[in-house]
Amino acid sequence: MEEKKCPQCRTYMEYLGVKEFRTGGKTGGWHLSLGDFAELQERIMKLEMWVCTQCRQVLFYLPDKSSLKSRK
Repeated sequence: MEEKKCPQCRTYMEYLGVKEFRTGGKTGGWHLSLGDFAELQERIMKLEMWVCTQCRQVLFYLPDKSSLKSRK
């Protein structure tokens, strides 16, 4: 995995790993009225998370397929 530099301050960023984020689906009142049907369109998106230790900017990248297989 290549190291990444912060686009703002040009220092090396710290890798925080692959994180899972929920996308789609419904929240709030929709979940109350539709129950589990509200989650039918929900998907999990895996993203690499990087943070700059100087300016605290956070960046997300799509992981390459080989890194996803090794982290399962």
